[in-house]
Amino acid sequence: MTPPIQRDQLFISYSHVDRGWVERLQKMIQPLVRSEALRLWDDSQIPAGAKWKVEIEKALASAKVALLLVSDDFLASEFVINKELPPLLRAAEAEGLCILWVCLGPCFYEATPIHEYQAVLPPGEPLEAMGPVQQKMALKTIAGAIRDALTSEVAPAQDPAQTQDPAQTQPRPGTYQRCCPLKVHGLST
Repeated sequence: MTPPIQRDQLFISYSHVDRGWVERLQKMIQPLVRSEALRLWDDSQIPAGAKWKVEIEKALASAKVALLLVSDDFLASEFVINKELPPLLRAAEAEGLCILWVCLGPCFYEATPIHEYQAVLPPGEPLEAMGPVQQKMALKTIAGAIRDALTSEVAPAQDPAQTQDPAQTQPRPGTYQRCCPLKVHGLST
């Protein structure tokens, strides 16, 4: 019997149109990667000649944290919506995978299951609408959220109806449930 795959890395899900944001984020989290506090996977790591679909499936199975870079192109991608997102959402429910997401630009994320998860940054303030310094500050916030999520112990999402104390499991009004602790704008949430 094969042991289960250990979930210990960050999986970045994005549209190839938004590749520039992945590269900017990789630059920001490089100190974490260098210190080995972070194992990162995105599809640029698929070696030539490898079966790309198999490599993506292995990476999905090894993810402890998934970062979704949400844009209209991301939501329009049949591969992302039908092949990447379903196993990530199932793993969030059953295995405690933490879903982090960031709105890159205006898009209809509310019509997807993504809206049920707390965004790292306010979705009404997408990265594309920020100035260069604000973008870098936002990327640092995202990097901190990734670090915090990777170092936290995460339990699978629970149905609030099955818990003992509903006051401890209900999100605050105006917020979404999430699967991991997150610091946003300097506040623990």
